[in-house]
Amino acid sequence: MKYITDEFKALQEETIEGIRLEMIRKYPNFVHDNISAQKRIDKIVNGLKEYFKANRIRTVVLGMSGGLDSTVTAALCAKADVNVIGLVMPIEQKPEETLRGLKTAAQYCSAYAMIDLTANFKILSEKLSKKTYTTTKHHKWTSRSAQLRNINLGNIKARLRMITLYDEARTRDGIVMSTDNYSELLMGFWTLHGDTGDVSPIQMVFKGFELSYIAKELGVLEDIINAVPTDGLGISNSDEDQLGASYRFVDAVMCNHLNYVENRCVLNPKNLDALEIFKQDGKSSWRTAWDIYQAALNIVDRHKRTEFKRNNPYMIEHEDTLFMLRDK
Repeated sequence: MKYITDEFKALQEETIEGIRLEMIRKYPNFVHDNISAQKRIDKIVNGLKEYFKANRIRTVVLGMSGGLDSTVTAALCAKADVNVIGLVMPIEQKPEETLRGLKTAAQYCSAYAMIDLTANFKILSEKLSKKTYTTTKHHKWTSRSAQLRNINLGNIKARLRMITLYDEARTRDGIVMSTDNYSELLMGFWTLHGDTGDVSPIQMVFKGFELSYIAKELGVLEDIINAVPTDGLGISNSDEDQLGASYRFVDAVMCNHLNYVENRCVLNPKNLDALEIFKQDGKSSWRTAWDIYQAALNIVDRHKRTEFKRNNPYMIEHEDTLFMLRDK
């Protein structure tokens, strides 16, 4: 997304909205207004109640970052007849983010606490950076970039928080709630063994297309809904910086890529001839269409590169295993 011009933004939004409208026409339960949002809320809450009852769950624990995902998850759990414990866990956090976490925890959790993990993070990250190795002559080192180091530090933060959440859940005889959404799932935009929990209420909700409607119907405050999405890991200033696109753009591209809709436009990397269509129709310059097409390619590439996260842990099957499963 190198050439961000007004023409680029206009064409991008036109194609995104076209795909969203196609999703609404094709899928009756796709969230697009207050009525469809309430239907999805009812379905999720009923599913949570059934699961909690079947597994005798009375308490759930989740991290309250002050972001939209954790706030919506807490609000849904609050409707599911369980104790909701929220933990606000700043690690080198902006004060306003911590305050948002405390505010949303007070609104939706039956109990909440703040535990600052900054000191723990600094101790652990320093220890890890100073480790020494014993190597054999066969070992070959790979180069490490500064960006990769930042991602590693972000992963440490996520895993420290998850340790804290699971400790609290075990102490309270409860479970940990995952706050990830469908857009993040498709992008592999989470930390393995760090962000996910035991139950995922919004795992099948598109963040760019659907989540804000659900949030509004739940009564989530506008400043939470409109806040710039961040992962809270300090890797970048926003999720968009890391993804290279807005969540609406991500959702539109993936709806095309996964064949949820058949929309001939430059957001679909399968339709290279769409570039010529846009050029002939005079809707945009070829340069603008090409830039959007390249941005879509990057999104699809990230989806493919992160497949290992959606298939984790990968199991190596062998003949003995298959026999054991068959005999059982």
